Amino acid sequence: MIRFAPLALTAALAACAAAAPEPPLPQGEAERAAIAACRAEAQNDPRLVALGRRVLPGNERNRILIEEERRAIEADAIARCLRARGAGPRGGGVEAVRR
Repeated sequence: MIRFAPLALTAALAACAAAAPEPPLPQGEAERAAIAACRAEAQNDPRLVALGRRVLPGNERNRILIEEERRAIEADAIARCLRARGAGPRGGGVEAVRR
């Protein structure tokens, strides 16, 4: 049991770090079209292609870690695409915007 403690700790830390929330979705038809385009573009992100090469069939732990990392990469790609189009989340960081 103690032999697996470092693996459990690593998996728990990876889950916390990789659990990036989806970017907030703007409202409006033009912005919805931008979101759909960015989601499609995120599916073709080179980081996702590289992630696909790390899949180990039959390994449940690997599947879980890859899925968490895939979600984080997709969320980041969508947020970057939306920012590039001017429709994404503005501001940033933890601290509230000062006026």
